[in-house]
Amino acid sequence: MMLQRGDLKDPRLQKASMLTLTEVRVTKDLSLAKALVSIYPEEKVVVDAVMAGLASGKKEIQRAIGQELSLRIVPNVEFLYDDSAINGARIEKVLREIRDGIPAADDGDQKP
Repeated sequence: MMLQRGDLKDPRLQKASMLTLTEVRVTKDLSLAKALVSIYPEEKVVVDAVMAGLASGKKEIQRAIGQELSLRIVPNVEFLYDDSAINGARIEKVLREIRDGIPAADDGDQKP
């Protein structure tokens, strides 16, 4: 919600044309929340900038979570880059190539 409203003013967050919270994993004792984020475009410079921006706004995000959910214990939020969309697209491309009979590109990993 904070990101949608633009509450975090870090300019590094503006480098992404799309930022999606894909999953949140919270420990049973609520001490840690791992927030997985997908970032587009997926270029390293953009991903690195956005992840730094999220890390910079971490305290503000945690404060907002505590207020919004009225939690006594607010989890420590850790942001992780979710590259599952990239991996999924890569797998889908390979499967399409197999289906269409396109020879696989030599990735240099094959032994002679």
